[in-house]
Formats: sequence, structure tokens, C-alpha cells
Amino acid sequence: MKPYLPLAILATAALATGCARQSDSGSAAGTTDTRIELKTLTGSYTYRLTGSAADFMRDSDITCFDSAAIVMPEKIAGRDIKPLRDSILRLAFDTIASPADAMQAYFRREAAKSGYTAAAIPASAAAEASAEGLLLVDGSVTSLTPGWLTYCVTTAVSEPGAAHGLTTRRYLNYSITDGSLVTLGTLFTPAGLAALPELIAKQALRMRPVLGDTSIDALPADGNFLVASDGTIIFAYQPYEVASYAQGEIRVPFYPYQLSDLLTPAGLRLFHLDGTL
Repeated sequence: MKPYLPLAILATAALATGCARQSDSGSAAGTTDTRIELKTLTGSYTYRLTGSAADFMRDSDITCFDSAAIVMPEKIAGRDIKPLRDSILRLAFDTIASPADAMQAYFRREAAKSGYTAAAIPASAAAEASAEGLLLVDGSVTSLTPGWLTYCVTTAVSEPGAAHGLTTRRYLNYSITDGSLVTLGTLFTPAGLAALPELIAKQALRMRPVLGDTSIDALPADGNFLVASDGTIIFAYQPYEVASYAQGEIRVPFYPYQLSDLLTPAGLRLFHLDGTL
């Protein structure tokens, strides 16, 4: 049996299953399609780092367990969702390919980074529980309203011998109204983007009893933000980015009206601040 075969089977089988959420209101009468369909892709890879026992002063080689569960949009109100799907795959697996292929290639690349030869071993609860190296990727819809879909890719890594693991969360914001991904550059003018770091730092200072000490002098890496279900704009910083590891993810929220002077015409419209409904 080829060592990668269990991974391929898991990923392919998962593509044939999933869940769907839809609203058929008015669709039979030929009105606007409001259906939203989601499918879940899952897969895992359990392997041994050949020859690692001596380096880690152990009697046996290190074992590792990689796993992913990614909710992939199939339909969103008749909109073009390819940019959203591609962005999910890029955040989760650093590539754009078929979801199953992207997952498998990612696991193998990450295993190769260890510097050891990865030898696949049969998946089992015992092997997963005893694994000293972990890579867990989760992609899910965190907020869904008539106008917005917010998506989060969470990556948790625990390397053998490390003092602790590290979890990062990266967000995508999709306007169902426009059928497009929304970035900070979509929402804010160039002058607005330049002014934001100071405003975020002041807001974080006001939130110091909740957030703790922070050192914010720039926008979140990669423009990381989310639109919450209540419409707030939340700027999200990764652990270590602007605070200590123990403080975790630093989230600094604003109501859109608080930033209205910095928004583009598109941003004003998306948050219903342009005087239209």
C-alpha cells in the first residue's frame, strides 16, 4: 500500500458528503435565488519522523498528526464564489487547486519541513492521542447575515519539543449583496488606511482592562479583520503580533459609523451609511 493512500481516501470520501443550508423563499416563483449551500472537506495524515528518536533522546521516533476540516461554499445566493473558494484554499493550504489535492499537498509539504522522512502510519485514536507534533486546520463560517458571510481559517500548530503551540486565525469577508470579497482597501480610503493604526491603538488603550497592554502601530498583518454578525468591524491581531502570547488574539472593534469619515463610497454603502436603504 502506498503511504499516501489513506490520506487520499479520507479526503475524497469527505468531498462526497457535507451539509447544506438554504432558503427557498420565493425561488419557485422565479424571484431572487437566496440558497446557500456548504460542504465539508476533511482529511488527516498520521506519520512518523524517521530517525528522529536519537535527536530527541527517545526510544522511538516522533509521531505527528495533521488534520483539516474545511467548510467549502458551494452556492451563495447565485453569486460568483470562485474568488471566495480560492481565498479559503490559499489561507488554509497555501495553494489554489482542487480542495482534496490542496489538502494532501499541504500535509506533505508541512511534513517535509521537519527535515526528516515522513513515514505514513495507520490512523488510530491511540496514534493521534500520542502524537507529539500536531497541525490542525479548521475553516468555518463564523457569521452569516443577509448581507455578509464571514469566514475564519484557524491553524493550530504544536511542534515536537516546543514549549507551547501557536494558533492563528485569519478572516475573509464576503459581501453577499455585491457577490465579492471585501478587503480593508475596499472599505477604507488611502487616507483612512493611514489613519487607522492610531485610532485602533487608542481604542485598544480604552479596552486595556479587557485586552491588557498592547503595542499597536500598524494595521493587522495581511489586513486581518472581520465583519461581525452585529455589523461591527473588528481588527484582529495574531498572538505575539502586538501583545504577549498569553493574551492570545487581540480583537479591536468599531461600529462602522465611528469610522465613517474614513470609508470609501463602497464602504459607506455596504454599511448603509450613504443615506440609502
